[in-house]
Amino acid sequence: MKLQLILLDDLFYRGTGPTGPANSGVYGRKYSTAGDTVTLETNIAQNLPLGSNGPSSGITTATQNVLTITEDGTYKVDYYFSGSSSVNSNLTVEVKQGTVPIDSSSIVKSVTANQINDFVGSTINSFNAGDEISLIITSSAAATISPGSGTNTYLNIVKLS
Repeated sequence: MKLQLILLDDLFYRGTGPTGPANSGVYGRKYSTAGDTVTLETNIAQNLPLGSNGPSSGITTATQNVLTITEDGTYKVDYYFSGSSSVNSNLTVEVKQGTVPIDSSSIVKSVTANQINDFVGSTINSFNAGDEISLIITSSAAATISPGSGTNTYLNIVKLS
């Protein structure tokens, strides 16, 4: 009986298990707390303002409204916009890689004028060094978009591998 207790003791206190994957340490954030409106023409995409820089390491925040990738790899992108439209319309918020919207990032909502709507998304994509990543909005009707209060827009990117 004593031998079994020692073996059980040994199993419970031997170690912490295998080491998980190392964190790449490559990340970047841009966000906005400003109340800057965005004027949209019908079906013409505009960048959402990202006037403040958050923490970053290995992703460049120098360009207005853009995070620039510096290493090829697979990245997780989290994004958010909160605001209202001056008219009833369909709003689309999506992440743009260079000049092309990323299909898997499109969030489309039918919105009522002057009602706050939240757009929250996440996607995983492969990016190349030099890719410029931004957040865009499009409306099915000409509209003025007013951001919500507090942090109303953000774009966070973290390298996975």
